[in-house]
Amino acid sequence: MESKNKPTLYWSLLAFKDWNLYIASTTKGLCYVGSQNKPFEKLSEWAKKRFPGSLLIEDSEKLERYQVEIMEYLEGKRKTFTILIVDLVSEVLFRARYRHPLIFIFFYTPIKSIWL
Repeated sequence: MESKNKPTLYWSLLAFKDWNLYIASTTKGLCYVGSQNKPFEKLSEWAKKRFPGSLLIEDSEKLERYQVEIMEYLEGKRKTFTILIVDLVSEVLFRARYRHPLIFIFFYTPIKSIWL
């Protein structure tokens, strides 16, 4: 059973070209985007610290809309996000290969759109 302090975390591996990023969400929105090519253990460690006792469940279907927008961004087709992002504390680094600026995203309140 999901509670306010122990939400279920849904995760998926976003594999796009030479990018491999673990992403995770709660029922409220995206909450984690990992660094490029980092192992699942990074997500697991983060979840234990941020949401102790929460379940981590692999569910690519629940994360599909987040994957689509992130891939569009990496392709240069998107400059803003419409997905709901909740308490996102990320290590995301988009740069060089796709000519995107270095981005560190630290959000502590829900928002509906991010301008990058």
